[in-house]
Amino acid sequence: MSLKGLREKFEAILAAEGFSVSDLSLATLCFAPDPGKDDYCSICHATLKSKDQEPVEYIVNYLEQTLDAQPCGQSDLAHKAAQGRLP
Repeated sequence: MSLKGLREKFEAILAAEGFSVSDLSLATLCFAPDPGKDDYCSICHATLKSKDQEPVEYIVNYLEQTLDAQPCGQSDLAHKAAQGRLP
């Protein structure tokens, strides 16, 4: 997916939830291969922060299942995801 396509998809997801990019002060996405899966299977680690709240981390797999979600800084979610140690 191109960066433009990724941004458009992200904006569509935000809009579906009643938000827009202007509501955020931070949004980061990190994609990593899902251990033991093929090259098309990945885990997305997202950090989102609205202008008036603490950042929240989400980890979602290639099946659109949320693997973990919590305020930032409570654990090293990206490392756990990369190591395949999420529930």
